[in-house]
Amino acid sequence: MTSYHIAGIGTAAAERVPGGAVGEAHVDAGELLAAVGLEARHAPERDISPFELAVDASRDALAAADVGPPDVDMILHLGRMRVEYFTWGLSLAVAKELGHLTPRCVDVSEFTGPSLVAGLRLLRAKFRADERLSTALLVFPHRFSDFADTDVPEDRWLWPLSDGAGALVLRRGSGPGAPLGSAFASDGTAARSIGLRSEVVDEGPDPDGFFNHEWALAKYYFLRDPEAWPLEFEVRVATRLADTIERAAARAGLGLDDLAVVQTGYLYPGVAERLRQHLGLGSRLAAHNAQGMMGGAELAFALQTLMADPALRGTRVALAGFGLPGHFGALIAAL
Repeated sequence: MTSYHIAGIGTAAAERVPGGAVGEAHVDAGELLAAVGLEARHAPERDISPFELAVDASRDALAAADVGPPDVDMILHLGRMRVEYFTWGLSLAVAKELGHLTPRCVDVSEFTGPSLVAGLRLLRAKFRADERLSTALLVFPHRFSDFADTDVPEDRWLWPLSDGAGALVLRRGSGPGAPLGSAFASDGTAARSIGLRSEVVDEGPDPDGFFNHEWALAKYYFLRDPEAWPLEFEVRVATRLADTIERAAARAGLGLDDLAVVQTGYLYPGVAERLRQHLGLGSRLAAHNAQGMMGGAELAFALQTLMADPALRGTRVALAGFGLPGHFGALIAAL
């Protein structure tokens, strides 16, 4: 048997900051909610690393699955590299922190689509290719909150960027959360609509000899054209995400009418409405904005709720979302 299912879900996040407390000197909280969908974001009161988030979420997932670290055959980490938060070998660091030094460890530092969905796709292939793989731990931490400069009101569309992590324990055999099909797409830099401000700081990997201590540090995302961006972005993302969801359903041998819920991660309200109309989903489309935009890690919070709902037992659902500036993914799962 080569199938697997989700045996446990874990989450971790920095402190929760209500939407009304973000950029309150510049933009009304009601406007943030209506235009950007900002219910809350997670930003630390003290420094917090992706490693800390990953370990906390991993322990939570292992406990939920009633699995001990020695039972894990593989740890797969998906994350995005940050200059000040290096994630090289994070899977090895998590294994060491859990007291389990022998699992196979894999790190993927770039990906297409939400991290939870991309990770499930990769591990589906691993379970198919290796009959020895019995239990895997998928970890996806993100440290994004300080990539949004809330002192710049024009960039308020990026303020939901948030810090959090998800972790899934996957076990061979049938059960809830089994993947059925997936689809992904990317627009690359998305016509360079989002840029990255850099600062030169007096630090680096070798302060005594690194170009006279000057180290270019990628600091803030920003919108190149904040007036034109929202509408262009809404149309493009809704269209691309709708196509990705439809392709994932077709690969699973299903139609949209066969899906009980299409669960996305963070969606701007305009994108959600266009997507709902484009696919004819009505109330079956559920966007998860309560945790902010975590690169797909917010889907772990939503998936916990879906899998705990008795009314959804035995149904088929889609997990979908996008990543800035233009990456899309969808996966069909059997609950």
